[in-house]
Amino acid sequence: PTNQVEVGLRFDSEETASLLLNVGINRLQFNGPKFDLTTRFSLNPSIEGHAAYAFHQNLQANIALRYRISDVNRIYGKSNHAFSFQCYDADVYLSNLLSCYYDLRLGARYEQFLVHSLLPDAFPTSSYCSSNTPYFTCYVSLCNDLLNASYFPTTGYAYGIEAAYTISSQKRSNGAFFTIQGYASSAFALGNTTTIQPSLYLRWM
Repeated sequence: PTNQVEVGLRFDSEETASLLLNVGINRLQFNGPKFDLTTRFSLNPSIEGHAAYAFHQNLQANIALRYRISDVNRIYGKSNHAFSFQCYDADVYLSNLLSCYYDLRLGARYEQFLVHSLLPDAFPTSSYCSSNTPYFTCYVSLCNDLLNASYFPTTGYAYGIEAAYTISSQKRSNGAFFTIQGYASSAFALGNTTTIQPSLYLRWM
């Protein structure tokens, strides 16, 4: 079916319980408009909307809007990390620029973090978290996923790399920075019930 409704429940030691809800309209359609809405109800709630238009040549134009709240004080307790923040994120990008097998993306992202410190002297004035700073990022990424399953693969490999340049509105020497990150993963089945999946993640700023 091209339309999907998904409900999930997650429990872990960081956010206790989370309720996940996703609604997708024309998500698995090859051409035309697509819409997705994902929400998470937990101690750190979030909501994300994604709209896309797929052309006949595999090219897809995308726009994604996200809003999330993260209470770091709940994770680390009473320490120098006692703060919370809200994040607004707008992402506009083109995907599937090469083919349906190699996902080449080119896009721009706008982010703004509204930081609320629970300790008056938690952050110095030179810290990134000292004010509500917007960030503008241009990026290009390439990934290829040949694993035979999303959650429990038994064979295949996947890899990806992304380069990004971020500009901050703050007037200082480190207001702009370059980031490159990548990952690689593979799966090897050991019989019918066991699989080894080595993975490598790297990031450099």
